[in-house]
Amino acid sequence: MSSSPETRVLSQSLEAAVGESRVRAAVFVSFQFDPGFFEHSILPLLFGRGFSENEAVRRAQLDEAMRDLDHLAVYYDRSALITETGPARLDYRRIGVSTPGGVLHAKHVFLLLDDPAEPGAPIEQRLVMLTTSANLTRTGWWENVEVAHVHDVRADSKDLVRDDLLGPGGLFSRLEKLDRTTATGDERQGRDAVHAGLNDLRRFLRSKTTTRKQQKQGGRLHTRLWHGESTLPEYLGERVPAGCRLEVISPFFDDQDDTPTLKALIEHVQPTATRISLPRDEHGRAQCRQAFYESVKALPNVRWGQLPGKYTSFGKGNAEARQRYVHAKVYRVFSPNDRIDMMLVGSPNLTNAAHKGSKQGNLETAVLLDLDPSTRPDWWMEAIDASVQPEFRPGAPEDQSLESIFPVTLRFDWRSGALSYFWEQRRRVNPASFRIGSGGRPVAEIASLEFDRWTGVTADAEVLRSVLRSGSFLDVSVGDAPHQRVLVQETGMEDKPSLLRELSPEQILEFWSMLTTEQQDAFLENEISRLVLPDGDPDDASQSPHEEVTSMFDRFAGIFHAFSCLRERLDEALDRGDASGQRHAIYWLFGKRHDSLGSLVDKLLSDTASDRVNRYVSLFCAQDIVRWVRGAYPEFVEAHAHELEELDDRLQAIHELRGAFDFGSTDETDKFFEWFEEMFFVPIKSPEARA
Repeated sequence: MSSSPETRVLSQSLEAAVGESRVRAAVFVSFQFDPGFFEHSILPLLFGRGFSENEAVRRAQLDEAMRDLDHLAVYYDRSALITETGPARLDYRRIGVSTPGGVLHAKHVFLLLDDPAEPGAPIEQRLVMLTTSANLTRTGWWENVEVAHVHDVRADSKDLVRDDLLGPGGLFSRLEKLDRTTATGDERQGRDAVHAGLNDLRRFLRSKTTTRKQQKQGGRLHTRLWHGESTLPEYLGERVPAGCRLEVISPFFDDQDDTPTLKALIEHVQPTATRISLPRDEHGRAQCRQAFYESVKALPNVRWGQLPGKYTSFGKGNAEARQRYVHAKVYRVFSPNDRIDMMLVGSPNLTNAAHKGSKQGNLETAVLLDLDPSTRPDWWMEAIDASVQPEFRPGAPEDQSLESIFPVTLRFDWRSGALSYFWEQRRRVNPASFRIGSGGRPVAEIASLEFDRWTGVTADAEVLRSVLRSGSFLDVSVGDAPHQRVLVQETGMEDKPSLLRELSPEQILEFWSMLTTEQQDAFLENEISRLVLPDGDPDDASQSPHEEVTSMFDRFAGIFHAFSCLRERLDEALDRGDASGQRHAIYWLFGKRHDSLGSLVDKLLSDTASDRVNRYVSLFCAQDIVRWVRGAYPEFVEAHAHELEELDDRLQAIHELRGAFDFGSTDETDKFFEWFEEMFFVPIKSPEARA
């Protein structure tokens, strides 16, 4: 590696890390979380395929693609939720937390991947850990100058990072402990556990990897992850050699006149010279106090610096181009003569809250790299002329804890229609009651607030379904204070209606019959575009679907083929035995999405004007699917007995439909259906091909 920093697009780095592999589990960690941007621009990077630019179509495609994941979760700080660009709409865990004495400021992407393998060969897994300074926001991933490092942990490898992630003091446990809404019992275990994504990562590290006995190899430290187990100055001081140069890039400092945090860092690292980046706003004004600026400048062998314009400019080589905001956090220790180039990159700013460790301040993380430079390392930053005095416009520290944020989590179950809350009790004065609303519309009022336990809310389930069908935010207010927007945790998402809930039974069967993802994408694009086009356009052929004349054989062959495709997909999914296979089966059998058996049954029962024969044969095929699942997958049946009973109950309407047929007499009608239903279940072997 050369002494100059490498430059890459963050999203492309994540795509390259995934490559041709299948993402089995994904865990994102961020201070700021913008769910609208995350779903539109970051989630698609996990799937290695194209998605439509039409927002509604893109969401439907992602809804399909995400069923291939075992688990997906986002951990974010409640105080930094961004709501302006849109709510969350897809099925994943959204875990908002609060940190005593600070904030959750770490930024990570953890991916458990199944690498491509030859047919019949065992699947090789690996864990990708992306450590970054970028929040899950548009500015973080598309606009700012950020820093990131991708670390691969392969099966059967030895790695010290596993020790930083595992164990009671590891990062995974620290993240879990921030979520006070989850008890130590059932909610922490199993396929639907709140922290199931972290559990997947743990299992891989514990069963497939081992720790290293040596801290170094070839005189260089192995990669480690600092997660606040000690103060940052102590951590660096114990690992980097004294007598090097120190370079610090940080967009935020303590809002004070003196520099105790920098002094402590210099005391432990003992550099011969130090440069500190000067953060500037879009007008070039220094974003710190003037007294702080002067205090830094007065320290011996310390100078202010800035990254060259080639790293910060929006325009290539254009001196007049707008400058990117430098949001990266880098602590670099290097020596040109000794070819030492070490750096700590990740989330910690040059602030006391970031440096004093997770037990007293923020939960921060950064990866420590000991690089082997191919050339003599030198300063990344240019020194700023000390005689030139900048303008000043101090900014608030990014990582300051906001005590005014309500420590409340809301959870809505789409299946039962139940809303509940968990309000964490704090040492400061707690409210006695609060209100829940949406866009100024009252939803519920809690007259007597309970703390540190999940408590049900009395609210109209249909009102909640209506509000949350197109969004995931609810407003919480206390007294006369401004309301706070809360991102609702949604469970039972298979029962959340999709945009395509108006598909006809024939269209659902057609969708099942499609053999490729490309065919399904084209279908979704066509149908959603038709639904969202303005009504009353006589020139739009898609407004009036063309009706083809088909034979009786075509009709029945199409129905049987569609159910055969559904059965094959269910068989493949349930045979896998993993969480994504279970999720596929749940969506296909019980959900309220456009491609679920439950949706088809409801439409067949309500569509009394359509052909009775088609409805009867389709319902009978649906009964056959349920019978087959009961016989082939008893464990799945036991886990979802209630849902299957509900589906069975709805399918009993087939008897009423049978009564609408008349073959001359009741006796003749009964004889025909007895014969038909008996013959329907007779297995027929495919004829052997003749030589």
